[in-house]
Amino acid sequence: MVVKFTPEEQQKLNLMFEEWMESDHQRKLDNYQELNKSVIHNEIVFTGDSITEGYPFGELFPPEIIVYNRGISAITSTKLLAHIKTQVLDLKPRKLFVLIGTNDIERDIPLTVTAKTIENICQETIHNIPNIKIYVLSVYPVNETKTHIESIGKRRNKDIKDLNKMINKIVAQIKGCQYIDLYEYLLKDGNLNERYTYDGLHLNIEGYRAVTNILTKYVSE
Repeated sequence: MVVKFTPEEQQKLNLMFEEWMESDHQRKLDNYQELNKSVIHNEIVFTGDSITEGYPFGELFPPEIIVYNRGISAITSTKLLAHIKTQVLDLKPRKLFVLIGTNDIERDIPLTVTAKTIENICQETIHNIPNIKIYVLSVYPVNETKTHIESIGKRRNKDIKDLNKMINKIVAQIKGCQYIDLYEYLLKDGNLNERYTYDGLHLNIEGYRAVTNILTKYVSE
């Protein structure tokens, strides 16, 4: 049975969700600030949203590679830029992998704004860590089939492809940055491969293994 809310009830629920997300984000930022005090500098950082937060780096990358996970579920590119000190700069990495943008689409943030914010994330990082190598990952596709249509929300592959084109164009103009296209690699019949996902948006372990097959050479070089 589908539960329907009045506009006033829905607005109240939306506000409660936003407040919960802010509390959850701050808790994770506080944890990262504490953990950042004991990291080894000049290593590798992955940052982004829940797709990064859920990536089991320790089990999938070679054991000699040190990777720090600074993903936070449900954040947008704007949130990442606002908290870049905690999620990136304080770790002083030699390599940074950025995956962000799918939640921007869900929240109706214009694609051009998201692309510009990703550019600002790269520029701010380079300004503070001049010799860093930044890899900006394409936003992953979603699975738009009936099974997952509720889970993916407003996200559609047409918008994701358009955003990725903008990101690729911007990254190509920034020295020290490289775009990595994982979008096409994760597709099957125009959707996120069913084998790689449990809800049409997030990756399962097989999906993370597929991504790792591509990214291992970049973390290792």
